[in-house]
Amino acid sequence: MSKVAVVLISFSILLLHCESREHRTNFETLTEDEKRLPQNALSSMQVASGLEIELFAAEPMITNPTNISVDAQGRVWVCEAYNYDVAPDKADAEGDRIVVLEDTDHDGKADKRTVFYQGKDLFLPLGITILGDKVYVTCSPNVFVFTDQNGDLVPESKDILFNRMHKGEHSTHSLMPGPDGMIYFSLGNYTRDIADKHGNPINDRAGITLYGPENPYIGGMVLRCTPDGKNVEVLGHNFRNNYEPCVDSYGNIWQSDNDDDGNAACRINFVMYYGNYGFLDEKSRASWTTGRINLEKTIQERHWHQNDPGVVPNVLITGAGSPAGMAYYEGDLLPEVFQLVPIHAEAYHNVVRAYLPARKGAGYTVEIEDIVRSQDKWFRPIDVAIAPDGSLFIADWYDPILGGGAAADADKGRIYRVAPSVERYAVPVQDFSTIDGAIRGLKNANPETRFAAFQQLEKDGQKTYAALKDLWESENPVFRARALWLLAKLDTTQSFWKQALTDNNVDIRIAAIRAVALNKEDVVPYLSRISNDDNVAVRREIAIALRYANTQSAADLWVKLARRHDGNDRWYLEALGIASDLHADLYFETWLQTVEPDLNKKSHQDIIWRSRSEKALPLLTELIKDAGDPAIYQRYFRAFDFHTGRSKAKELASLIGLSRPDQKEVAALALQQMDANYIEMTAAMRRALEDALLQTRGSLAFVRLVEKFSLKDKLNELLIIATNAQNSEAASAATDLILKFKATHVLKNAMHQNDSTTFLLLQSMKGKANSEIIGIVTSVIEDKNMSMDVRKIGVEVLGSSWPGEEKLLSMVKAPGFEDELKPVAAGILFNVYRSRIQREAAEYLPKPSIKGRNLPTIKQLLASTGDRDNGRALFQKHCSACHKVRDMGAKFGPELTQIGAKLSKEGLYRSILYPDEGVSFGFESTLVRLQDGTESMGILASETSDEIVLNLPGGTSATFAREKIAETEKSGSSLMPALAGSMTEDELIDLVEYLAYLKR
Repeated sequence: MSKVAVVLISFSILLLHCESREHRTNFETLTEDEKRLPQNALSSMQVASGLEIELFAAEPMITNPTNISVDAQGRVWVCEAYNYDVAPDKADAEGDRIVVLEDTDHDGKADKRTVFYQGKDLFLPLGITILGDKVYVTCSPNVFVFTDQNGDLVPESKDILFNRMHKGEHSTHSLMPGPDGMIYFSLGNYTRDIADKHGNPINDRAGITLYGPENPYIGGMVLRCTPDGKNVEVLGHNFRNNYEPCVDSYGNIWQSDNDDDGNAACRINFVMYYGNYGFLDEKSRASWTTGRINLEKTIQERHWHQNDPGVVPNVLITGAGSPAGMAYYEGDLLPEVFQLVPIHAEAYHNVVRAYLPARKGAGYTVEIEDIVRSQDKWFRPIDVAIAPDGSLFIADWYDPILGGGAAADADKGRIYRVAPSVERYAVPVQDFSTIDGAIRGLKNANPETRFAAFQQLEKDGQKTYAALKDLWESENPVFRARALWLLAKLDTTQSFWKQALTDNNVDIRIAAIRAVALNKEDVVPYLSRISNDDNVAVRREIAIALRYANTQSAADLWVKLARRHDGNDRWYLEALGIASDLHADLYFETWLQTVEPDLNKKSHQDIIWRSRSEKALPLLTELIKDAGDPAIYQRYFRAFDFHTGRSKAKELASLIGLSRPDQKEVAALALQQMDANYIEMTAAMRRALEDALLQTRGSLAFVRLVEKFSLKDKLNELLIIATNAQNSEAASAATDLILKFKATHVLKNAMHQNDSTTFLLLQSMKGKANSEIIGIVTSVIEDKNMSMDVRKIGVEVLGSSWPGEEKLLSMVKAPGFEDELKPVAAGILFNVYRSRIQREAAEYLPKPSIKGRNLPTIKQLLASTGDRDNGRALFQKHCSACHKVRDMGAKFGPELTQIGAKLSKEGLYRSILYPDEGVSFGFESTLVRLQDGTESMGILASETSDEIVLNLPGGTSATFAREKIAETEKSGSSLMPALAGSMTEDELIDLVEYLAYLKR
């Protein structure tokens, strides 16, 4: 029966209801202090019908849990990140901890806590899994392996499996055991590097080095390896902050992915092996916000580069969120609708929910069903785990602030257990020493139990064959799949493989294909037998299994699979692309020789568009020539971005001077895609370039063309763009290009024409740190013939970069700095990041009055209700220069449109009063120091091999060429000024009232 059918049949029992056990308290009637008490924790909970929830453990027994694992004995192992951004005077000098919680009297509540390990080398552990007598813990830059051979919860040894990964919460995440005897784990987008325990670079199965600047993988990754850290394989990359993968018994991988804050683009991924998931530009590494041809229509699509060839499609966009830990449920204790589905902790929405997948072509669609939801905004489910009895454990970070480098309350944390009845918790003793006991363990709902059983059965070898064959021949497809992975290692007979690869169950066939890819050097003889399979998901896996095969027979098989592409299944197309990417020319040339391409056939257009073979370029050119719809030919122009070299330039040049109504538009796109180093500037090319410049006049595309072809005779046009208030991005780029062309005089002369021109040019210079700009802006401030309004704007622009702050301070110190300019200078220099600047400014400028210096405590502030309308006005005055709420404000810091759903009022107060506590990932400050000694501070927007782009307060940006950069330095500190110092107590309360109102 399909999951969708189960949902419809079971609708009446799936409605969420308040957990109905005795002693329930009405959460709404509790005071804020009472809501925080563990004894009232269940009063906020709603749980799916047929289930109960129990508080298994709470503070002081547990604090700040980040990840959990349940072992074969039913004990809950917890990564306890107590020291995560706590105040230094409250930190535990001995380091963070791995603790074990036990329910010794089986009443459903933990009554014993054991500290397994605590150490100064354990800061922010984010992942744990228990595999026999080995305890794997991820704590960047390391993955540790503890050994506890006698099971006394005292490790005999600690070793390092991997190291050299970057530190932080966007680095090494959680691990989990797979059905194939491998360990699966994830790295967030803060690191692509991974080395062995000696610091030596690791090569993955494709021969790619996973350390250093040549590492081609982008952003977050999903990897697997054998338990000893060998045979590392990257199974997916270019995620943002993927927290934890989960793997079912067939080898299907699911995980969640976190968007750039404020873009409502979090998602659930089906991880198609070896795929690129589109967070950054595959070739340039540019941010998704960077302009490109064939740009997607919605932010959610744009965020993940969904129009690019080589990007796996999204399964489900879940909007704003903080997706965290995930587990795949293969037990039978929970209601049927929650069986054989991924279960996920979503901290932002205060919910644990299941995703009900249904096949759609070679991919999936997903529906959502909540399991547990809380009214308490402090409920921050961070991880889920399956116990040996089939019950569900939930780790709750429990905090008013949600990550981002902050724990507002480091003393709290909760662990819950969910089951049809939670009054007792007892786990049968597991005995893997006998074959029957190991087979029972292999059937268990708990992944850790299954893995221990797998290891023992693998160790026992051929004597387990008969028992595994019996399990393989059972009626339970999940059990059969688990047996398959072991039989794949033990059974070398062709009859077994023939049976497995042609099984009636689609999932078994898919698992068999993956087992072939994992265990056989030459996969083609096995996969050729089933290449006519009618199921597209099976053919998807056959294609992916060819990825490492560099033979003519593999190419022939790929062509056979490519013939089955119907032009309507992006999943299948990407599987074909994944299969061919490492041997693009061999596979594509075989396709050309075997199939006569029909450029009017959508399926053939797709193969050409997706291919990375140089042989595809002439066909891309023909497709553009045949297409009259810009939406179609822009798609093919974008495909050129994934090719390089002279052949690309030659094909693009052939699109110049076509005889068609839109030939100028086509030529302009061709010119934008060209590498000027490979272009011979013929008369026809020059005419086309002039037409393109006319067509794009006033736009950013015009500036890019002028830069690409070094057209220094276009200075006047660049100046016009630099004074265009309607296109700030183009204006800023035009100013940069004028300076790059060493034409500072053009800006100087224009700056003194009139106030209007001066004002607009000053706006285009905001945030720029080079000495020429500082000199020009300084001259405006010192020019007493200019209006005071313009000179004040000059002060603001000068103070928008680090070198400018230094220059402004020197001007303030100099005799004769005018009194009328001092308040503007004070408003800048007393709110800068560097305290030294503030201190020196205080010697020369009157410090603005600090309102409400002696603020009451946050607890006292929470007792007051503010004026929401006044809070909105205060937001416009104090916050809109850096934050957006819907269409109001500038995009510099995180968007706040739904901040009230993310943070409680306490969290909002803490974010305003202590901005350094919770800097969201991606919004840390970055210092760029140029070779001439100048510096600039902002938020990293994009980083490519050629340039770095910083976002600056006010919504502007500054671009720095790599060749001019001496070094960059990241800081975890916030660029947000101390707003409370310029507000009264009532104003602060009003602002928080408004922000708390901003919800989904």
